[in-house]
Amino acid sequence: MSRSLSPDFERRPSLNDIVEKYGSAKEAFERGSYYVSLIKAQTEDNSHIEAASAKMCGSRVTSLGITIEKESIEDFFSKWCSENTEIKTHQISKDPRFAELTNILSKRKINVFYFAGPHTEGAIPQTDLPDISIASKIVDRDEIINSLEDTLPKNWVPDVIIILDIYGHRLPNDLYTLKIPLIFVPYDFDFQLQKQFEDLQRASLIVSNSAYEHLLLEGIYGRPISACPTFVAFTQQFRANEDIPTKDIDFFHSGVSFNPLMREKAQFLFRIATIDNPKLKIVINEEFLPKSEYQLYMQRAKFIPIMSSRNHGGMLSRSMDSLSLCSFPLHGVSDAPIQLFNVLKSFITMSSHSSLEKDVFRSILDFEEKWESYKNSLQDIRSELSSILLNSEDGKIKFLKFCVFEIFHRSAFKSQRNLKSEHLRSSSIVGLSQSLQHARINKNMSHRLYSMSIYNAIEQALRNSQPAATKDSIRSYYKEAKQKFPNSLAINFNFARYAWLINNTDEAVDIFTAIYREKQSLIFEPETDLVWLRLFSALSELMPIQDYSIAVSKELADGRSECAAGKNIIISTCLVYLALNKLRQKEYKEGLKLLDKALHLHSEHFPAARLRIKTLYAIGTDWKKSAKAFKRAIELYPPYLTELLPLGISIKERLGQKEEAVDLVKTWVYFITRYNSRKGNDHAILPDTWKAVKGYHKLLPEDLLNALKDKFPKETQSFSN
Repeated sequence: MSRSLSPDFERRPSLNDIVEKYGSAKEAFERGSYYVSLIKAQTEDNSHIEAASAKMCGSRVTSLGITIEKESIEDFFSKWCSENTEIKTHQISKDPRFAELTNILSKRKINVFYFAGPHTEGAIPQTDLPDISIASKIVDRDEIINSLEDTLPKNWVPDVIIILDIYGHRLPNDLYTLKIPLIFVPYDFDFQLQKQFEDLQRASLIVSNSAYEHLLLEGIYGRPISACPTFVAFTQQFRANEDIPTKDIDFFHSGVSFNPLMREKAQFLFRIATIDNPKLKIVINEEFLPKSEYQLYMQRAKFIPIMSSRNHGGMLSRSMDSLSLCSFPLHGVSDAPIQLFNVLKSFITMSSHSSLEKDVFRSILDFEEKWESYKNSLQDIRSELSSILLNSEDGKIKFLKFCVFEIFHRSAFKSQRNLKSEHLRSSSIVGLSQSLQHARINKNMSHRLYSMSIYNAIEQALRNSQPAATKDSIRSYYKEAKQKFPNSLAINFNFARYAWLINNTDEAVDIFTAIYREKQSLIFEPETDLVWLRLFSALSELMPIQDYSIAVSKELADGRSECAAGKNIIISTCLVYLALNKLRQKEYKEGLKLLDKALHLHSEHFPAARLRIKTLYAIGTDWKKSAKAFKRAIELYPPYLTELLPLGISIKERLGQKEEAVDLVKTWVYFITRYNSRKGNDHAILPDTWKAVKGYHKLLPEDLLNALKDKFPKETQSFSN
């Protein structure tokens, strides 16, 4: 990889940061962050909380050398999960928190009802259990559920309702008028915060996978949160390998690889893809592969690179897939819950921004020794995997029992929930006319409903692939909303982006300018204001939505309800649009000033950084400054290298840095030969890029040049040997 390019993929808070948020193991346990309580209990030498935490995490504590204390909470939970009837007379039944649970079990089964979508129905056990009766409703994306009573089986009243990642109109309003504990299991709580908020704030209990999710969800909602790190979210079900595969790939990744929605993963995988060794076979596929093909690649690979900044202290399905299929996970950061493992922990590598390349080379050197150890430990590995993987039928049952246990253990529901008109869920309203009608009459939620109406009207136009067809209607809705709320950030921002999309540039510029001018007096409801309109392809999108979503969730969790950082990301995006308008008119210096203002508001606004290097290059007066801007743009979002490579090479040449120019070309060739982009995606290689590479192809290592020619024979046919 180019010595000058080293994207930093680490994010805060780290797992260590999260652990430090809790004063003691007892505090973490009582707050339901069980992996954190396990870590702290080990530090405090508190064997009782260590055992309780390990059990609540879903670990087989005996394999960790931990003894469960009889008549304890974890003993109660363990016996219930193993269907031991002793729970009915267990000492814990005297605990007032479990009085209702043990009372029900002494008379009949517990009735549990599931609401799920097609993407989460796989988590529902297929049959009733000896102590739990199960019913469910699978709700399609556009389906409307009007009444809970009409959804339930006849003469069947639930004791607990579990909601698997569906919200809004897919849940009936009367769900919240009944004294029934509601357990929500959300996905992507930060990206989907605005669509989940009004439901999750009514939850009796929220179940998360990781310590990171737990910390932020608890801060945002103030509800009981329980983190079950061995809950791997309904992935493809892989059995542990029966045979030992042949290894002919060094590193393999598939799925979302280089996408601005997961920028830290793009930065991490870029570092992997550009490791300077042409002998390494590194395969990064942008596509989600069919199960059989995915499984084959995983079996062939020695190492699976894994990176997420939002799952510290929770298991990732890819990591479990890797271990099941005889490959070794390489995590970009120390985030995996390895204290839950016995044999498996020695086969997981956790790296860092500062040590990644060293860890990669060390892993390659040590592979044969580790591979022999893996094969010799295969029986123990399979046994440990079978005890923790939660994507089997037994796992679904175990997770169900965890949820029901926690609703009583955490004393999560006490009071009646009354859904009055002023507490209407805006997300439950379907149809533009309905939302506008409610916006006009509901004073308490008027801004929220107008904001949602404008967003939905634009999104519907985009879905119909005719964004300009309904422009008069959308403009009339906007004028009505603006008359009521002239300083609404979301209403103005969304409409300005829409106006830009349909080439009403002057109108868009006026609104963006007004937003920046009035930035101190803007109305902003970050919990419910939707601003994620997918208007453009990834490389031309000017809104860094992941940065925004993470900023807002962190600020809300910290009690900073004004969400200044999130607001600044929106305002800085307005400045980027204004800058682009200037650049189109070749007013480069004015455009540069606007881009600098945008980056001052949000220093990692990578679309602004991309335009800034192009602007500095067009001005062409300060090549050292241009070199720094080029480096910054690529490090913030590495896939920009394909587009910006000609500029980077030219800048290096103007600075007399030919060796660094060669290094840039080599870095890009590593990247593009090891990355298989999705068909039809926007990672196009422009003629200028090929022209720039051609000028340096003779200086590439022979193996690397051959790899480029093999993958792109047409584009490289003019390259000489």
